Amino acid sequence: MPPLSQSGRRAWASLFVVAILLVLGISAWAWHSQQPPEVPSWGQVAFVSAGHSGELPEWARPETCAACHTDAHDDWQHSHHFFANRPTNWEDDAEAFQQLGAVKLGGITYRPETYGRKLWLVPENAEWAGEGSPAVAGALPALGVIGYKPLLQYLVPGPGGRWQAHAAAYDPERQEWFDVHDGAMRTVGDWGHWSGQGMNWNANCAWCHMTGYDKGYDIAADAYESIWQAQAISCVQCHPGMEQHVTLARIGDLSGLKHLSTTQHMDNCASCHSRREELTPNRFTAGDRYEDHFRLALADQPEVYFADGQARDEDFVYASFHYSKMGHAGLSCLDCHQPHHGGTLLPVDNNALCLSCHGSGTKGATIITEREHTHHASGSTGNLCINCHMPQRTYMARDPRRDHGFTSPDPTLTRELGIPNACSSCHTDESLEWAEQWADTWYGTTRRLHERARAHAIATAEQGDPQAVPQLQALIEAEENPYWRATYLGWLAQFGPAAKTFELARTAKTAQLPLERTKAIEALATSPRTLPEIAPLLHDPTRLVRLTAAQAWLGAGQALPAANQPEYEAYLRTNADRPVGLFRWAQWLQAQGSEPAEVVPLYERAAKLDNYSPRVAYNVAVALDGLGRPPQARAILERSRSLYPRDGLPSYGLGLLVAAGERPQEAIRYFAEAVESAGDQAPSRWYYNLVVACMQQEQPEAAREWLAKARALHPHAPELQQLEAYLAQ
Repeated sequence: MPPLSQSGRRAWASLFVVAILLVLGISAWAWHSQQPPEVPSWGQVAFVSAGHSGELPEWARPETCAACHTDAHDDWQHSHHFFANRPTNWEDDAEAFQQLGAVKLGGITYRPETYGRKLWLVPENAEWAGEGSPAVAGALPALGVIGYKPLLQYLVPGPGGRWQAHAAAYDPERQEWFDVHDGAMRTVGDWGHWSGQGMNWNANCAWCHMTGYDKGYDIAADAYESIWQAQAISCVQCHPGMEQHVTLARIGDLSGLKHLSTTQHMDNCASCHSRREELTPNRFTAGDRYEDHFRLALADQPEVYFADGQARDEDFVYASFHYSKMGHAGLSCLDCHQPHHGGTLLPVDNNALCLSCHGSGTKGATIITEREHTHHASGSTGNLCINCHMPQRTYMARDPRRDHGFTSPDPTLTRELGIPNACSSCHTDESLEWAEQWADTWYGTTRRLHERARAHAIATAEQGDPQAVPQLQALIEAEENPYWRATYLGWLAQFGPAAKTFELARTAKTAQLPLERTKAIEALATSPRTLPEIAPLLHDPTRLVRLTAAQAWLGAGQALPAANQPEYEAYLRTNADRPVGLFRWAQWLQAQGSEPAEVVPLYERAAKLDNYSPRVAYNVAVALDGLGRPPQARAILERSRSLYPRDGLPSYGLGLLVAAGERPQEAIRYFAEAVESAGDQAPSRWYYNLVVACMQQEQPEAAREWLAKARALHPHAPELQQLEAYLAQ
């Protein structure tokens, strides 16, 4: 072999160095992959059902059903239900964790990592802090996963049997990691931070992603022992009477087959596809009534829906559908959706599904001629029914979902109230005036007058303006849809007692829809004089109504009848892992005679569950002050005030607290800070207390100045009118 040239020697030397580095790199990776990070004791767990086999009985297993129901089983295996929840595994998840990338969450950057054949989410710039919360525990193993498209959200362990849905999620189509909060700031301690209770899988995700689930929350231990029969949504979760059916079918007898009614099918879908509060400890089974287990969230809460009924926050379609004309006409989920794969019965990308009714008048649908109705060419974006009547909003940064309220786009409401409309969302190069002109030319305004009146009334109510009251009262009398009537009554209850509202509530007390009866209770509960009218509803046939009546009864300082106590206590226990639920549980224990030493820690824990959010902090402070704990009350309010300086409610609470302590000048300072922080959103009651405090300190000029500002914002507030008359004397 001839001797190497100088350049050849350099090349061989370089290759040798590269080879050495590769060997060292492989060795380092091999060592690294075998050395998982240090984790706290509560992180050294497996993703298994606690104290339970976590397995379905033989008669309930999908493969048992598949013996006869082959097509349904095959459809299910390609559905979102099938992929709803599973343990992580190397074959399905290694690709995600071997992707380069990092996600910044609340000031901490997380990156995916593998150690051996294990998957981890590792913070780059936060040191491990031992046995604390998941937020400061350093790297955590990803042991479970929710969903499969358009995103995978991984589950990591937390203390007390908790599983947390991490905000660093994976997009399998784009093959990248991202923040499910889309960059919105979530800091450690917040309800919505991935380590907080708002992202706790046991309480918020699992029931709708599992089969036979019970969260098993222990209030005293503040811990979960969650159990389940199977991960993901299996046949038995939606089909009642399966054990008997399988037994009889094996001998050729199908007489025992249970069929659900249309309402039962809807209630079954709604048990997950709705924004709701749980009333029972995960005891709903297919065939039960929805209102015996859940309280549906309506559009009488700010920022949950747009004022015209379009979904704004994550509302999960059920209430939206009932607000729609189709829902009111009696259609159900199964009129459009195939239940086993979850897709539509007919295509929507050529309007076939919509025209199956609207092309022929089937099921009472209005007959339309596609080209004349849409005014857009066939096959165009604007010609598709779903693009105009089911607009999309994206949630969790990557998950587009279609509205099921079937509203009509109205650019006029965009101009007047800022409500989005499908015309402008598509024609982004045109002005709002252009969209408004064509919408009114093609469709007129007469048929939209009711929808516009509704939107304006609700928007006015959201601003806390009493002028909404007569508008809402008039809408109730003209409204045919009971879900909308319940919504109007829910808003009216928030404006306090009024003779006309009581009249409408008395009618709603006997309404067929349980939600309408609950809103009647809320309206009647605004006055002690109408409290006796609520008493019969403590024995209503629907649990939701009974519990609402019990809350009203207790809120008025009345002792709950013995017959209602077990059911109400079970409801409180069900929700004691949430801030408001734990607050109510502490109130209940206090009313039952528990010692302050027992209930004070519960109140304080309720506040910490939401990082001293203004509303919870205020309520907790009031309760603690009532227990003779003003220092603790003040500490909680001061903490909330520092975190939410623009809210105003903590400052208002501090004003009440120091006023009770006979420090009026300090109270004036806090009340003034509250109204200035809240700006145009400051309630009239805040101004009332500020003006009264100024008057008590013999500061009439300051009192008049603040009252003038208050009257400009709240010209119809009766308490301010009374103060004005007094100062004019």
